[in-house]
Amino acid sequence: AKEHTRSSFDELIAYRPFDGLVKQRPARAVAALRNAERQGDYPVEFWGSAMQNWPDGARLRLVWLFGARLARLPSEIVVELQHDVFRWLTKHLPELAAQDQPRALSILDVLLGKLFEGEVGEAEEGSGDTQTTATPPDRSRRSFKHALGSPIGLAAELLIDLLKSQNLERGAGLPPEIKLRLERLIAAPGEGSDYAVYTIAQQLERLDSIDPEWTRRTIVPWFNLEYSATEPAWNGFLFNNNRPPEPPLFSMLKSDFLKAFSHASEFNWNDSVSRRLHEFLLTGCSWHQDDPAYISFAEARRALQQTDDKGRAHTIWFLSTIARGKKWASFGKLFLEKAWPKELSFQTARTSRSFLWLLEEAGDLFPEVVRASLPHLVPISQGGPFVDHLTKPKGEEGSELPRRFPDATLMLLDKLVPGNPDQIPYNLDATVEMVAEAKPSLRQDSRWMRLKDLALHR
Repeated sequence: AKEHTRSSFDELIAYRPFDGLVKQRPARAVAALRNAERQGDYPVEFWGSAMQNWPDGARLRLVWLFGARLARLPSEIVVELQHDVFRWLTKHLPELAAQDQPRALSILDVLLGKLFEGEVGEAEEGSGDTQTTATPPDRSRRSFKHALGSPIGLAAELLIDLLKSQNLERGAGLPPEIKLRLERLIAAPGEGSDYAVYTIAQQLERLDSIDPEWTRRTIVPWFNLEYSATEPAWNGFLFNNNRPPEPPLFSMLKSDFLKAFSHASEFNWNDSVSRRLHEFLLTGCSWHQDDPAYISFAEARRALQQTDDKGRAHTIWFLSTIARGKKWASFGKLFLEKAWPKELSFQTARTSRSFLWLLEEAGDLFPEVVRASLPHLVPISQGGPFVDHLTKPKGEEGSELPRRFPDATLMLLDKLVPGNPDQIPYNLDATVEMVAEAKPSLRQDSRWMRLKDLALHR
């Protein structure tokens, strides 16, 4: 295999015979690696090939044998191949654990020990900084992107999967063999601890259901903004969940959750995680009507005052997805009146554009939603297609908002289109004409004439 492994630039072909050997004759591949090991040779390329190309249909006895061979690798080889090693374990250790969990976990223990030993050694030599050029400087490394493929994150994921396979009842308690190993990962050196925290925090509700005492003693403190693990904890929890937890657990997180809005920009999270933070706020505020453990209008307002413009804009967008129909009267309207910040500095072109989502989804309630939204809107000087969106039919033909609600549409356009915009909104002329066709008397309205004049002199 060594002799025939090569790449041909001219042919754009890579010759990798050991890959084929692993796929077709995995037992022979393991024997070859074992023979090289007896001679003190650990060909990294071929060990990596064995893990990357391991066939799904391999006999369980051979899987056990290969797992044992991995556990015998020197620490420096385990560190060099750590991603391949722990991906292989994540995929194949569960079937071994189903037959003999203590034996399977012993393989994991040995490989973790060698990984930790190698990482500590690197740190002592001053090369433990894992920052890479692939990480944008404005994005946090303490996040799902890095935890997802990290060896420690994979090991934590593996233990969680083993826990799920046991189908434990509420309050059963975490099995000691899982609990102790999770705690070992939490104490991992370097960034590994962050990735363990991230992966475990994703499962906060499941773990709290199984073992509330351990969860509230070990995991809940991570969410305190003063705690060193708070960033990966919040990042993992928000990324993996689409709603706040049940009242008893949320009550423990609520204070730090509300404080997180002033820290979110410091964390430099991925946009999807930041958006989820604001969605939780709105959902929790909605649920407060049925359970006071969640977020009051006053608490929501303080959080929105502390967040950034992008977060406030996303909150309004999300309001458009949950405050439809009857929910508008029971929650949406009240949220704008009691929770949305009233300071002029918080009313921006970005938030005004998000309000248009709310208005487009209002349906028959369009005039009422316009009146509720007007105090929070400012002119949008950059133009764009926001006016054109109002003319798009929703449902039946001819149901465009300007035709159905000319007065409310004119009121809205007068607020959004400034007297001297940098750009004239796209399709403004057709929209104001649609308003006049629906109600001809509005041609005499000074607001209509101003908009028509702007459209004609674009």
